[in-house]
Amino acid sequence: MVFARARGDAAESQPLVRPSANEDVERGRGRDRESARLCRSRTAKYGAAFVALAALAGVMIAGDKFPKELIPGSLAQRVARAMRDRAKDEGTRSQLSATNVFDDFCRAIDVKGACEDVTRARDGLKTVSDETFEALVHKAREMKKDESKLDGAAFLGAYDVVMTGVVHEPRTLVRLVPEWSTAGLGFSDTSPSDDIAAKKLSVFVADIFPVLRRYPDWDMSDTNAIRYLTRHINEATLSGDESKWGDFMLSGATASLSKSEKGQKDSFGVLPPKELDRKLTLSPYASSDETHGAHPFDRKAVGLGRVKWDALKHSLPRHFDARDEYPKCARLIGTVRDQGKCGSCWAVAATEIMNDRLCISSGGKEVAELSPQFALSCYNSGAGCEGGDVVDTLTLALAKGVPHGGMLDKGACLPYQFEPCDHPCMIPGTSPEACPATCADGSKFQLVYPKNLPYTCPPDDIACIAKEIKNRGSVAVTFGPVHEDFYGHKEGVYKVTESSGRELGNHATKLIGWGVTQEGDHYWIMVNSWRNWGENGVGKVRMGEMSIESGVAAVEM
Repeated sequence: MVFARARGDAAESQPLVRPSANEDVERGRGRDRESARLCRSRTAKYGAAFVALAALAGVMIAGDKFPKELIPGSLAQRVARAMRDRAKDEGTRSQLSATNVFDDFCRAIDVKGACEDVTRARDGLKTVSDETFEALVHKAREMKKDESKLDGAAFLGAYDVVMTGVVHEPRTLVRLVPEWSTAGLGFSDTSPSDDIAAKKLSVFVADIFPVLRRYPDWDMSDTNAIRYLTRHINEATLSGDESKWGDFMLSGATASLSKSEKGQKDSFGVLPPKELDRKLTLSPYASSDETHGAHPFDRKAVGLGRVKWDALKHSLPRHFDARDEYPKCARLIGTVRDQGKCGSCWAVAATEIMNDRLCISSGGKEVAELSPQFALSCYNSGAGCEGGDVVDTLTLALAKGVPHGGMLDKGACLPYQFEPCDHPCMIPGTSPEACPATCADGSKFQLVYPKNLPYTCPPDDIACIAKEIKNRGSVAVTFGPVHEDFYGHKEGVYKVTESSGRELGNHATKLIGWGVTQEGDHYWIMVNSWRNWGENGVGKVRMGEMSIESGVAAVEM
């Protein structure tokens, strides 16, 4: 309408003259150039405005101050998730920095002036010559490995030479384990035998001194080692629980942090339990009343070597596989759920045995997966992908329950967040998602609970373990130390030999059966949480290896 009036006004004031074809073309080009210029100008202005508004919206979304109903839900969720993930990553990096970890460590000792004393000791260690320092650490490692190889008094003398040159009163360091204060260093009127004191002190020197000396150039594994120790200092507080610390450190709690050939440290995802002296109830199939804490950290198990075991004497078959015995549950029992780059073997093993046993007790009706992600994200039975404890996890399952969801059924309530990978593939610093309030689709959790607290079998009671597997389903096992060649096991029966390589740490899996070779090697059928181990994650491990029979845990479902 406006254009028509303009044409009419022009017609009244001027005679109508039709332009030539060339004039039409030139006018059109001029209009096109002007339109393009205006378009570019508007695009630049709108683009700048959009970027500014998007940045502002992102900040407001992260701070929960943006009216999310005004933007598409999926976009709001993606932006908010990206902002939270970035903040979480930065927070994790800050938390794991050498400075923060060191400060947490010395504060956890809870002794007046502890930070100052530890700092002086750490600085003093740097002044000791490399040759003297390495000699002391070497002696400590040898004694930690085999106390019969070194004289305790000789080790204490070597330690005293180094520490005298470090600080005059290294009281804070030796107070980590009260017995260390009596280690022949003049800090107590009462002294135990030199061998016992030196053995306990050697664990600390072998595992902690090298880390303290390298501060602040710690890598992720170093900070994890100190964090683990700090966790137990915080929980035990050293005030009324001193006696546990000697046993805990003596057992080699940091064994899972020993270096590999690649210069990294392997931790399979197992941490010492919250209660170092816990005692579990026994299975009804137990052959004795000797109980323990179902964890290799709490006792030095006797290696059985080549086991001579007669299954028939216990009314058991020589060969048994739960997949064959319970075909309706075979998919759950025998399919590997790979833990991925996260050290979550503790969560996977605990959840899987509950899953298997629930299916078996229901006569094959309960075949839906339970969620290891829930235990990983919501239970405080561990430190996320840094490791955890199977028994603590089973204990929390009785209190908090377990929802469905898992690693085989991607559309389940709470799927597992990490993709399978070829092990060793753990990445230090990996963190699980925060504990969710609902299923992935927003629906409420349908929780499943075990019937009782976790229980165990007496140490090395093979018949008890076998009867548990046959009558109730798979059992979880925490075992170690695992050697380097365990990673590459593919076929046959795995056993530790002189060529197995160094000790790397502890691991948690499940057992689903047993058998015996023609050569007379009795073995367990193990389902690992590594898909590239054994035959698609299932393999045979000789009975008596890696203290498997001393780390059994189970529940009724």
